Amino acid sequence: MGTTGDALRAMIPVLWSTADELGISIQSASVGQGFSSSDGELESEKDLDLVVTGQRDAIELLARTLRDAWDQSIVFIWYPQATPGQQATATIPLPRGADQLTDEIYEAMVLEITDGAHVRYAGPQSLLFAAKTNDVESDAAFYARMERLVRLLNNFGIETGPLQQGRADMTLVTDDDDAALVDDALMVGVA
Repeated sequence: MGTTGDALRAMIPVLWSTADELGISIQSASVGQGFSSSDGELESEKDLDLVVTGQRDAIELLARTLRDAWDQSIVFIWYPQATPGQQATATIPLPRGADQLTDEIYEAMVLEITDGAHVRYAGPQSLLFAAKTNDVESDAAFYARMERLVRLLNNFGIETGPLQQGRADMTLVTDDDDAALVDDALMVGVA
């Protein structure tokens, strides 16, 4: 985890070549850790932490391309919003890096991260990102859980930066939307 820069570019050249073709600027890319709780049991896998700028249709086409290249069933995209978006989000900076997160810490975090989260392994730019993906809980309750998560991390000796509250619209790119891929490809090609 934590592979970035030229090493990551060499491993997945399709990411940069496709982004260039679609007019997308890659702000940062690294290998991170996605995790969630299934009935209180930790589930995790390596994932790509990608921050890009570009047209929404092009970003979603890039997501489909990567989904197909890596045979993934789903890709999550969060579009941060200045105005209220559909989901509350929380970002917790990890200025000393995410590599200090042990299996024991991940196991403890799933008590507060019930919907899932992502950890960016990127040295001093490391962070934990979570979004409220359920409609049952209030935003206030979600942020209270995130504050408890910060205290939990601090109790394990993990230094955190200030909790950043946000809003985002989420798009899921799944293998069920291949027909949309053709439409988007044509739109991107014409644009």
